[in-house]
Amino acid sequence: MTARFLFLLLLWTPVASTAQTIAPSSLYDYPHSLAFALHLAQKEQYASAAREYERVVFLHPSDSNAAGLLRCYRKGNLLGEGIFRAEQLRADSNAAFGTHAGIEYGKLLLISGATLKATSFLAAAPPLPPQDSAQFAVAIALLARHWQEADSLCTRFSARSKALDNACEPFAAVTAHAATIRYKSPVVATALSIAVPGLGKGYADQWRDGVISLVFVAGNALLAQRGFKRSGMDSVQGWAFGGISAGFYLANIYGSYRAATRYNNRIDNAILRETRLALERAHIR
Repeated sequence: MTARFLFLLLLWTPVASTAQTIAPSSLYDYPHSLAFALHLAQKEQYASAAREYERVVFLHPSDSNAAGLLRCYRKGNLLGEGIFRAEQLRADSNAAFGTHAGIEYGKLLLISGATLKATSFLAAAPPLPPQDSAQFAVAIALLARHWQEADSLCTRFSARSKALDNACEPFAAVTAHAATIRYKSPVVATALSIAVPGLGKGYADQWRDGVISLVFVAGNALLAQRGFKRSGMDSVQGWAFGGISAGFYLANIYGSYRAATRYNNRIDNAILRETRLALERAHIR
């Protein structure tokens, strides 16, 4: 309260020579509330700005004010609260939920990972300006892991006009990165580790684990072989170390399959993170 009062006092108090007393009630009217909300957002105090914007939206429902509220929730990483509030505003006929608020709602959905819900909302929403539509189309393709489609969309939009080319620019590095990725086949990783223990993990860029698997399987197999050679099929050492070696061998096969899967997931998650950052930077109005 003190920070709010001092800010508004400095903003609105006349020159000292003609200073006038400010009525406390006027600090909470629409112009003062909007000015303070904008100030908090500029200072990147987004949670406080969102609370102030709630008063602004209540006092003066409008598309731009609703967009400002949702933008603060988004930039403050309050995605769940932002989506919930956006859906409340959409259901309120007096909230003036228009194009700008809809764009912020779409970004909240995409950044939170609700790609299908965002796609459905944007398909049912009134048509957006071409630049905004282009950015959403590329972002949706990337978040759906349709790398080639995203790259194709960027190429197509860039060829249409300079404005659309500029609109796709925040996503250019992401689509270029996505176009170069090479996945590891879990089937190939499994087959390699059946042939040579640990080789499948090496194929999945986990060479250290691969070497450990090879050493454990081969080492225990060697001890088992020595036991059987010395004492025959009744060798306790042979059966014990043979069982351990077999266990490591089977675990190495399954582990190689999982290593390839994790490798692919890391690639996907890196692209998704880059896409969400590009969506944050994109100048969608």
